[in-house]
Amino acid sequence: FGAFAIDWQPGPLRVGAQWVLQGPRVDSDGNRMAGYGVLNVDASVALRDGWDVFARLANIGDKRYVRLTITPVANA
Repeated sequence: FGAFAIDWQPGPLRVGAQWVLQGPRVDSDGNRMAGYGVLNVDASVALRDGWDVFARLANIGDKRYVRLTITPVANA
């Protein structure tokens, strides 16, 4: 797992991008899951009196992926 991020702020405008990477892994049933990369972009602009307007586009490539979630199971 890894992530790269970059931000640029020319004055009151700020723009950024994040590339989130996940390598191949194995789920709890032993199935191999492929790795993936997801690109997110965001921007904000500073307004008056400490207010900002912020927008984010997540997964702009519309990548299909499955996040691995571990759920604890109680023993009976």
